[in-house]
Amino acid sequence: MKHTLTLISALALLALPAQAAKLEQWLKLLPKNTVGYFAIKDAPELMTDWEKSGYGKMIADPEFKKWIAPVYKDGEPAWDKEFKEGTGEGLEANLKRIQGSVLLVIAGDSPEDMEDTAGKPFAILMEVGDQQAKWEELLAKDVDEDLTEDKELRKLTKDVAGVPLNVLAVSEEADAKWKQAYAFVDGTLIIGDKPALLEYLISAVKSGNGEVSETVTSHINRHAQLSDGTADITAYVNGETLMKWLEQTLTKTMKSGQSAMPIDPKTIFEALGTKEFQSIGFAVDLNDKESRIDFGLLHPANPTGLLTLFRGTSTDVPLPAFIPADVLSGQVGRQSLEEIYSGLLGIVNKLGPVAMMATMQISQIEQQMGFKIKEDLFGSLGDEIITTSDGEALEQSQVFGIKVKDHAKLVGVLESLKKFVGQGFGAAFEDTEYLGHTISTYKASQAATPGAASTEIGYCLTKDYLLFSTGKQEVLKKVLSRMKEPAGPSIWDSPRTQDLIASLPKNYFGLGVADASKQLLLVVDAMTAVQKQAAGKKKSGGAAKKKGPGKGPKADAAGETEAASDDLTEWFDPAARPSDEMFKKYLGTEASANYNLPEAFHVRMLSKPVQ
Repeated sequence: MKHTLTLISALALLALPAQAAKLEQWLKLLPKNTVGYFAIKDAPELMTDWEKSGYGKMIADPEFKKWIAPVYKDGEPAWDKEFKEGTGEGLEANLKRIQGSVLLVIAGDSPEDMEDTAGKPFAILMEVGDQQAKWEELLAKDVDEDLTEDKELRKLTKDVAGVPLNVLAVSEEADAKWKQAYAFVDGTLIIGDKPALLEYLISAVKSGNGEVSETVTSHINRHAQLSDGTADITAYVNGETLMKWLEQTLTKTMKSGQSAMPIDPKTIFEALGTKEFQSIGFAVDLNDKESRIDFGLLHPANPTGLLTLFRGTSTDVPLPAFIPADVLSGQVGRQSLEEIYSGLLGIVNKLGPVAMMATMQISQIEQQMGFKIKEDLFGSLGDEIITTSDGEALEQSQVFGIKVKDHAKLVGVLESLKKFVGQGFGAAFEDTEYLGHTISTYKASQAATPGAASTEIGYCLTKDYLLFSTGKQEVLKKVLSRMKEPAGPSIWDSPRTQDLIASLPKNYFGLGVADASKQLLLVVDAMTAVQKQAAGKKKSGGAAKKKGPGKGPKADAAGETEAASDDLTEWFDPAARPSDEMFKKYLGTEASANYNLPEAFHVRMLSKPVQ
């Protein structure tokens, strides 16, 4: 089996696992130097729930299958090829050999441990149950093939806690690097090529005792609280370790003379508050009623660095009726730009002499503009922020809006800003009227040629909101129309959306709603556009025919681009693109909410199948 560890890693990431009990045990046995992990659980139930989900039903739809027909060669999918070369069977058959939980552990004591000089910094635990004999056969076959191809390799067996560890070493030397090693412990396959990590895991799983760090355990438990228990799929990153390594690496680089940074890295990290980034967690949970994704960033109470920029100001979140129901997405949140700006200045002020330079430069710019950024610009704005977007794959339209607190002051600020931007270049903005409002469009952003994609940037100050628009102004005009007369439902009003919002935990400072079918259609249309471009190049014989062998970086880049396009066209049939109705049949509305907890920033995304 070629590239065994790579194939098993792929299976670990793709597996829809079973029995959470094993996973819960393994998480208590993690090595004390754990940097992160990826885990999955509960195969039969999850597979059933996937088939019942909107995405599962969509993939089984005849229209969708016709679209991905190029994937199948002689009746079998392309992804089965490598697995059949290595194991004699396809992906699905190999997945069925995974009988339970899967855990991919990443561990190390320093940044150097993440390099592949002494073995990959990860190991995989996989519950194989009654499939152990088949796994032993496949792995033994792989070792024999490697020994035949490379006469320098040596096969040996080590005893670890009474468990035979099968090792394939690159030479006979006692400290030779391991190409691959594996062992079976009570129905669990443990595989990798890092000696210390493998030996620790084998002993820990065998005895049921480990040296897991209290810090890592605390992180895992706190993330589990955010996701309402251990989810079907989880990922974890130890931020405390990574931030420490980052500081050490930059300090080492400066001392070696390879960097001429004017500020000590320690001062930078203290100002940014990187030690407050305790960990990041990601969880996906599926059932036949809903799909849920949780993202958590853990931090200590009362953070003072960059994490203050994530803080919301209130959990009283209004739902503006002027966001139309037919757009791709709409979000509203409570955050203060004035507080964010103050927070950034606070970070800069911790940087010593650089802070004085930055303060002087800001003061000079303010004098030229004729207003104070914090007091006049941000001070005239409220803490309600809205965003909405719509459009097609190659022609997007977005609106970003901020509630106005002091309209009269903001009028003067915007006039001063327009004059400042246009200095020496004449009038920088072109004004147009729409329903009694003035839309100011930045001239340099207007399309240079008819039919070109719009990159327009403009703004409009209404009585209650300052609105910024990018791309075509259709969404901006829809918003302005609904501000004047909100005819028809808004993005928040459908029963399905109301049900999703009600299902989210309360006390969020930000709320978003999106049309999942439209989101996927954007991706589909982008793929179709790439395919058409690739087909056009093939038809014309390529963008630039070469008379010679075409060596060099440019030729390599062109070859890579063409190969990527070829790969894409081999996956999808552009002539069989599914109808919009097919996507809408299975994918509906998604809702998300942002939370400020005492010691975490939390995002939850929720969706429910349409049928």
